[in-house]
Amino acid sequence: MDKKWVAYVGPIKFPWGQAASKRVRGNAQAIVELGYDVIVASGEKTSPVRRLEEASSGATLSWCGLGELRESGRSLGKLLHQLFFCGRRTVKWLDRQEKKPDFVIVYGGLSTFAWHVRRWCRANNVPVIIDLVEWYDPSQMLGGRFGPFYLSSCVAMKWIYPRFDGAITISTFLDSHFNKNYPTVIAPPLLQVPPSSPRQSIPGQLSLIYAGTPGKKDLLKEIILGVEEAVSLGRNVKLTIVGPDCEQVKLLCGLDRLPSSVSVLGKVSQEEIEIYYQVADFSVILRESERFTNAGFPTKFVESLSFSTPVISNITSDLDMYLKDGVNGYVISSVGVADVSSVLCKAADLSGGEKSEMRKQALVTAIESFSPSSYSGKFGVFFDRVGCSRPGPGDLL
Repeated sequence: MDKKWVAYVGPIKFPWGQAASKRVRGNAQAIVELGYDVIVASGEKTSPVRRLEEASSGATLSWCGLGELRESGRSLGKLLHQLFFCGRRTVKWLDRQEKKPDFVIVYGGLSTFAWHVRRWCRANNVPVIIDLVEWYDPSQMLGGRFGPFYLSSCVAMKWIYPRFDGAITISTFLDSHFNKNYPTVIAPPLLQVPPSSPRQSIPGQLSLIYAGTPGKKDLLKEIILGVEEAVSLGRNVKLTIVGPDCEQVKLLCGLDRLPSSVSVLGKVSQEEIEIYYQVADFSVILRESERFTNAGFPTKFVESLSFSTPVISNITSDLDMYLKDGVNGYVISSVGVADVSSVLCKAADLSGGEKSEMRKQALVTAIESFSPSSYSGKFGVFFDRVGCSRPGPGDLL
């Protein structure tokens, strides 16, 4: 391999399967546009390098599996692997490459994975970059504040990531904490915009979609109750939930029943999700303003816009930079049910032409702000800065 190339490594699913898959693929596509070949070495079962796509630059995006996820075996074995050994297979793979990568980018894996890969990069004089998308809260991690995964996250954030050579950050919140250490670049989730076809709204009906796994972030209960209140005020509002099944929704929301205005579809394939976005007038996102929500950035926001579907959301993270009230969606002023309902009523009263214009603006935002090609230049400047500012070999700890 004579060309410049980047190893993008992490114990994640790729090219599909989770938000991390989309994050890494979008960044990789932007880097390929610069002329670097990119190989994503993912955590899935061991597989040879396979080509995914080729850019106009002639550079290619490929991927392989290294088995770092350890999806089979006993739970204790998987836990011990993640806490103490994750990253060793990636290091062995890097050692086998005929030509060292020009850069190594690390996604996920917490402290153990990051430590192993950083140590290899220092020994081989290769710049190492962390891709930062989260600042976990104890409530998100198994075992809470004193659980092994949260403690591993703390070690990574405080002692290991700051000793990398640069960082790709998903938000200005994360960037403000790491740009004092080394060069950084802010890159929100990047997605290729798929071809879209014109669609008509059903007169007198507001069709909404919520897609994803609520977890500790999304306030799905308040969305459902907001829909129910809007219906009680005389609006014809329908909410489709894609991801969790009906029982999971009721358990997460603490509800004994779901209103007739809410349909729950459970998991669908990546190909099918586009269909449900295409028939929705808006997608809905609602999150408390906490450190972990402001540090991250909702991939589903970008996904929705890329399907020409405007977004109704409150403001967390950097959404205020992209969500323009009444243009490509609506801003909810608070997470209270009354405020959610008020905005849904406003959206329900739109004419078909007004909805169509908002769809056009949603697509414009996706192309101008979240396409990989729009970020290639920023990655180029960032790589130049990392190469010029990094220390020499040594410092292996």
